[in-house]
Amino acid sequence: IMIDEFQDTNEIEFKLSLLLSRSGNICAVGDWKQSIFSFQYASVDNIVRFENRLEKFKRDLNSDFERVKFPAKVKKEIKLKKNYRSTQKLIDFSKQGLLAEATKREVLDKEKVEEKITELEASENRGQSEVGAYIGEDKKTVTLSKITQIVNNPDYVIQKDGERRKIRYDDIAVLTRTRKFGLELFKEARKNGVPVAYEGGVELFRKRCALLLLAWLRIVQNRESKRGWSVVLDQAGYNLTEIKKIFQKDSYPKNMLKFRDQLLKEEDLGSLAKKVFNKYSIENAFSDKLIEVIQSTYQNTYLNRGEMINFMVENIESDQTYEVDSTSEDDVFKIQTIHSAKGLEYPVVILADMGPTRGGFEKAIDYTEPLGLRQKKVFSDENEPFSYDNWKNYVISKCTTGNYDEERRLIYVAMTRAENYLFITEEEENKSEFFNNLDIEVEKIEQEIRPSKPEKEDKSIIQLKKKDLRAPIKYSAHSLIDRSVFDRNEIGSGPEYGTKVHEFAERYVITGEGYPKNQDEENIKRLIDDLQGENFTEITCLLPIEKERKLLFEGVIDLINIDRDAVKIIDYKTDRSMVALDEYKKQLSIYYHVVKEEYEEKKVAPYVYYTKYDEMKEIDPLSKEEIYQIVKRK
Repeated sequence: IMIDEFQDTNEIEFKLSLLLSRSGNICAVGDWKQSIFSFQYASVDNIVRFENRLEKFKRDLNSDFERVKFPAKVKKEIKLKKNYRSTQKLIDFSKQGLLAEATKREVLDKEKVEEKITELEASENRGQSEVGAYIGEDKKTVTLSKITQIVNNPDYVIQKDGERRKIRYDDIAVLTRTRKFGLELFKEARKNGVPVAYEGGVELFRKRCALLLLAWLRIVQNRESKRGWSVVLDQAGYNLTEIKKIFQKDSYPKNMLKFRDQLLKEEDLGSLAKKVFNKYSIENAFSDKLIEVIQSTYQNTYLNRGEMINFMVENIESDQTYEVDSTSEDDVFKIQTIHSAKGLEYPVVILADMGPTRGGFEKAIDYTEPLGLRQKKVFSDENEPFSYDNWKNYVISKCTTGNYDEERRLIYVAMTRAENYLFITEEEENKSEFFNNLDIEVEKIEQEIRPSKPEKEDKSIIQLKKKDLRAPIKYSAHSLIDRSVFDRNEIGSGPEYGTKVHEFAERYVITGEGYPKNQDEENIKRLIDDLQGENFTEITCLLPIEKERKLLFEGVIDLINIDRDAVKIIDYKTDRSMVALDEYKKQLSIYYHVVKEEYEEKKVAPYVYYTKYDEMKEIDPLSKEEIYQIVKRK
């Protein structure tokens, strides 16, 4: 068994590796200096105390009877000393990240840390290299000033693909501890015309576009929704006193009520969202991603609007993040959190957010050694309701020195992403102790952002027609369905019931076991038992359709039955009536074309199976052109 990135494993994964190995022939590869995922339960002790844990976990697993039979001994330890990424200057400097005290009170045993560090050497001469530290009044401005200073500057060059050239924007990555600072920097860069892309998860449902959409959905769902109207009226410029009067008199602005009536007519949630965003002139990467997420969720789960509101609220409360493409340009500098940049490398790295505190993981409830589980916030409604810092936790935390080892490893990971250049930026009046304790000369930078235009290629010889490199427009198979048929008719038993029936069907096909809990499941069991040939369940399918812009349809087929001469595509429906059959025809047509391309020589027939009635309805599939026309009309 070979385990990579062993420093990111937890105790359970270590034990599982012992159980999976018959002979004890295990190779674990890792670097304790890059263990930065304790918030995901990774344990750095798995690698720094490998042999001790090996013995302990063997005892644990063999406590009642012998499961692990091989000796709990390390046969060989190999230290890897070659670095294939960075210059020697960067390798040597990055050790400082592991040796910097986090606070004025912290006492760090540097000799002990250095004993654990394996000295590395660069595999080759990677050319020009520099490490610098810069301060100014504002950290964001300092960072952007340094970026615009080095781009297309002949004093800063790199060696790429055998060519020595000046630095471009896309050679640069700015690494931050927190998403919050990264997004603030992204906004500042856009404002100043500096080409930028934010890469990494964002709390999409906390963005302005999402909060406005949530507010209008609440108003559409309930005309008297104060939670919805508060946001909308505040956005329109009404003050608190005016909003209270509107609530008291039930006299909402007529133009807003008229807009609500327009939204009520929208059958599709994606169209409703676009109408809201158009009203506020919102058109950006976040609004595009939001439409994609809610439309996909709405169509694939059959949630109604009330349930979609709950879905959005749950995303906010759980701090759910989504990947967002923030630019379509090529030559842009990237902003990433340090965690998301792990494993990557860039010619130029700017560490712009070392953090004045212990890092970016502020939680209401926290667990640390030796304090245990602590409540960091308390609620009181005396005078005014408010969430206060828990003074008991504050006092006891001040009685300990704290453990900042992972914070140092985080800085080390950030520094070692750099191939040639590493720059660290901080605010002059708010420098972190980590920054203060680095052994480096600090320079006060001239804070002037002067974006450099990318150098244009010589196109005087020949002009080639540019290929359309845009990503295909993605649709789910369910997105073709007109959902108004569900709004007009009570035809379902709810998404939760349908999910349970589908899970039973999948389990029964795979295992041949399962006891039906209702008539729908009983009918599915009988259907599967009666089918001849081979059954395949929950098969993901993709159907591309080439038009002016490539379209890509995605879906999951409930059941494919392959017999000697025929293939059946079966989609389970738990509907209580068959009024939506024509709409399901659109969905099944996607599945038909995917399967038909795979089994050209066989007869392929798509069916809707109504589980309540134990009845199969064969579908006459639409052509690809007919599918395209449906999308075009929508």
